[in-house]
Amino acid sequence: MADASMFRILSDEDVRRIHEASLEILKDVGIVIHHESALRRLDESGAKVDHQKQTIRIPPEMADEYVKQARGLGTLAGRSPENDLRVEPGKAYTRCVSGSIYIIDSENGTRRSATTTDVENFTKLQDTLENISFCGGSPYPSDVHPSIQDVCQISIMLRNTSKHIRFQPFSGASLEHIVALAGAVVGGKEELR
Repeated sequence: MADASMFRILSDEDVRRIHEASLEILKDVGIVIHHESALRRLDESGAKVDHQKQTIRIPPEMADEYVKQARGLGTLAGRSPENDLRVEPGKAYTRCVSGSIYIIDSENGTRRSATTTDVENFTKLQDTLENISFCGGSPYPSDVHPSIQDVCQISIMLRNTSKHIRFQPFSGASLEHIVALAGAVVGGKEELR
């Protein structure tokens, strides 16, 4: 049950109905995952996996068990300790949307591809706003090669915020580069851990 001071739109019954419908979708419709290692691990954990179609169907009891395990999210570490965010049940947290490729230009109101300068400015804005709990991955910069946009995005963000950053790497190789960048910022892999 949520904290009484938390703004609530849905009743407990609404939340229960949405949860049950979500479990039905996971069980009957499933989801598509284009990642062989993840498919293999889910198969080993009890999900119904169609490796050819790359779809998984998750039994409700399996989904509920993993939700229970995920409740202890702990701390989302910031670049500086004063920006560490302790995630607690019943509290609301905010972040900006992440993963966009376009922005609306503030000068002329037109849509255009985001640039490295936009990533820098958007990150600085998130860092400054005290009601933003942690940073969503800014737009992907279009003025770098598409294969490294995610790594460049994080590199820019690491230089412009001391808050926790939520991001979406394009691949396992990208994630390795991002972890190396983050480790370099905080003084090594052990400190990052």
